Amino acid sequence: MKIPARARRVNRAAGEEEEWYDVVLYLGIVDTFQDYGMKKRIEHCYKTIQHNSNSISTVHPKIYSSRFQDFISNIFLSRDDDLSL
Repeated sequence: MKIPARARRVNRAAGEEEEWYDVVLYLGIVDTFQDYGMKKRIEHCYKTIQHNSNSISTVHPKIYSSRFQDFISNIFLSRDDDLSL
């Protein structure tokens, strides 16, 4: 299935200049089967001591889902942009 996607690169040296380019993405469903039990909760607590809690992978499933959906919505072209392909 061909699904158009784009990636954004921000050039901070050039004053936050954005560059967009087409990409090919490969997605999996591994995280769907991950149990967020006591082991993951402890891992989350340990990692938040060292890093920002929004930047680590071991977060509550609802937060992870929201972050993943935001990521996907930012990289896939909207239907309006799709017409130009």
